[in-house]
Amino acid sequence: MLETTPKNMGGSSIGILFGAQALGAAVGPFVAGMVADRYGIGTVFYFLAATIVFANVFVVFTPKDSAARA
Repeated sequence: MLETTPKNMGGSSIGILFGAQALGAAVGPFVAGMVADRYGIGTVFYFLAATIVFANVFVVFTPKDSAARA
């Protein structure tokens, strides 16, 4: 993370990274419980698989560093 952000934005970028992780860790079980209550426990695993696929597709489309291309 620190290699891809400007030097003066390192603390902010790490804060956003850990904040997003904490938010996902807090909201994820709540959403999974809601899905399980409404559609059944098996559907939660499909929901989890869909979020993993979405995250992988999101990573594919992130911009590459110009130094890595050279």
